[in-house]
Amino acid sequence: MLKRTGELVLSIIGLSVHGFMSFIALVFALQIHFLFGVGRNFAEADPLVTPEDLYAFDLVLGVLVPFTWFVTILQFLAIVPVAMALYWYRSKSKRAGIIFIVVGALSIIITVGLGMLYGGLYVAAGIMLLVRKPPLREDRPVENIYGADKRLREIEEEQMERKERFEEQEKTDERT
Repeated sequence: MLKRTGELVLSIIGLSVHGFMSFIALVFALQIHFLFGVGRNFAEADPLVTPEDLYAFDLVLGVLVPFTWFVTILQFLAIVPVAMALYWYRSKSKRAGIIFIVVGALSIIITVGLGMLYGGLYVAAGIMLLVRKPPLREDRPVENIYGADKRLREIEEEQMERKERFEEQEKTDERT
């Protein structure tokens, strides 16, 4: 059985950073939500604020508030498949690797690059899980694992056929 220590370390660090960033995103979303409610009241009470300013305020925060909640919810939802991949990383390494790569790529894309650190760690762990070769078994030689012995026999047969054809060609050339 492979130890896969590197994959485990990368994914645990990624999960820790992911959890911390999810908490920060939650705090930011709550602050934006609070700012939208309270800031509007303060802006309406200020005599220097024009209706156009209020419209711009509503427009910016009207887009920012749902986006921050969307990203925050997706951040917390992404922790579930990562935890599943951590559970499977030894027994079903290919599946865990694919999950890490997908979650890492989506985290980078959805958070508009803010999840680059933990997304990159997930992608690196996923690639490591996918490309790690299985351990060699003593009951099967190396060639049998990858099917190389069959191809080697085919090449030897082709060479023998070429040699026979070449010898036949030489014999016919000598006769003439």
